[in-house]
Amino acid sequence: MKNLAVGCVVLLVLGIAGIVAVSYGFSRISSTVASAAEGFVAELSALPELERDVQKQGPYTPPPTGEPSREQVERLVEVQQAVRTRLGPRAADLERRYQRLVARNNHDLSDHREYAATYLDAKRAQVDALNRVGISLDEYRWTRAQVYAALGVPLVDLDLTRIVANASGGGEPAAPAYPTSGATPSPAVKELVEPHRGVLERNAALAAYGL
Repeated sequence: MKNLAVGCVVLLVLGIAGIVAVSYGFSRISSTVASAAEGFVAELSALPELERDVQKQGPYTPPPTGEPSREQVERLVEVQQAVRTRLGPRAADLERRYQRLVARNNHDLSDHREYAATYLDAKRAQVDALNRVGISLDEYRWTRAQVYAALGVPLVDLDLTRIVANASGGGEPAAPAYPTSGATPSPAVKELVEPHRGVLERNAALAAYGL
């Protein structure tokens, strides 16, 4: 399982689609990349514990309308901005990595410790903000998906907590991924999120990373 997890994270960092679903032979990964990926997985091992620090746990049941409220949209923006504030200039690094991953043009894991440390700090900021606004991760994920779907901004799912959990196959089941494309959002939801478009588009890379 350890080798499978490392192999899947290598695929993540190389930007290859379908990471979790693909079974990748560890022996086919170069020793240099495999070693770096193994270190990356180890650095991220604290993610599940961090998420357990969210005070409101459990699955979220969406409203019958299937649409987020104004308060949910505002809380989403508040949490994202808290993460961006904590990261400061490091947010730009995650954004550059996201663009390279989307373009499948990131083959460098040499700075995996810094990359993982940045992500872990972002996760801590997210957990703190979720506790401050009083919502669960599952509600946050659902709201985020509805909001970006309403904006017409599809996101590549790079939530490292989910990816590592799915790849390792151990521990608690990974949270479900809510797609940001599919059903056509109502005009009311589009109107609700439009005033926040600039901030939300700026934070799209953070959202893709599950933040």
